[in-house]
Amino acid sequence: MALTQKCLVLAGIALVWIAENMMEIPLVSKQERIFSEGIVEPGTVCDSFPAELQPTTGFTTDQIRRGLPKPDGFKCAELRFCARV
Repeated sequence: MALTQKCLVLAGIALVWIAENMMEIPLVSKQERIFSEGIVEPGTVCDSFPAELQPTTGFTTDQIRRGLPKPDGFKCAELRFCARV
C-alpha cells in the first residue's frame, strides 16, 4: 500500500471516529473500514432463491420514497452535545 493511500485510509478512519463520537446519526458510516480493507469489488453471481423465499410483494420507486423520511438539511440537534441539552 502506497504512503498516500495509507494517509487517506487513516484520514478516513479519523473522520469516521469523529463523526461517530459527535453525531447521533453519523454522516459517514463504517464503510470506510470496508474500503480500507480493499473489499470494493462486487461478489460473484449466486443462485436465485427457492420459490418459497421469493418476494411476493413488489414495490415501486414511488412507494419506497413515500416510506422514507423527508430529505432535510443538517441540524445542530444532530450533534450529541446539542441533543442532550
